[in-house]
Amino acid sequence: MVKLKGPLQSLSASGTVAKTITYSSWKGRPYVRNKPQPVDPKDPTQKSNRLLMEWLSQTWSTLSQNDRSTWTPIAAAQNMANYHAFIQENLIRFAYFAAPTRRFPPTETGTPPTVFGDGPFVNGAPRALNTAVRFDVLNDAWGYCLFLGDNAGFTTSRNNLALFATNQTTDFDIRWIRDLKPATYHAKVRPFTTDGVMGPAGIARDAIVTNV
Repeated sequence: MVKLKGPLQSLSASGTVAKTITYSSWKGRPYVRNKPQPVDPKDPTQKSNRLLMEWLSQTWSTLSQNDRSTWTPIAAAQNMANYHAFIQENLIRFAYFAAPTRRFPPTETGTPPTVFGDGPFVNGAPRALNTAVRFDVLNDAWGYCLFLGDNAGFTTSRNNLALFATNQTTDFDIRWIRDLKPATYHAKVRPFTTDGVMGPAGIARDAIVTNV
């Protein structure tokens, strides 16, 4: 249970939100981190959290000073750096399967980009997938999430997230997803905007991952 006194609209907090992130403090300063899990590190929820945290960490350096400054009020209220507020709030959003936002508070009024071919192009390789995604109409594009399922009708969720990617061009964005077990994988893409709107999943495309 989370005990609120500050972060999350107050002065401090401790505990865990949505079985995903943990609030604590060190030398009087609050901080947020992934909830420790004494289980398989390949657990789907842990994997999606790691993918998001890695993407957020890399993305912060690409934000404009104007975007970064929007995080100052909430960061100051919680006695933390703007960077940590950016990580914290977007982890909370994704715990409820909402797209990340570049600015705070998010307006959630943007129009997601449209995906060329309504889905990703995928090719199987030994224990890996090669993916290619292209936006044909950018609108308010920031990037996309790619999900893998075991059938064409699977529902996208945090538990089948395979990739977070930034893409704000109409060029093909080519990525590798590695360390996969041999199987047939079905891939879907959901684009998202700079202000936290996630678009619908398009069609699934499949490829076979081999052992060698």
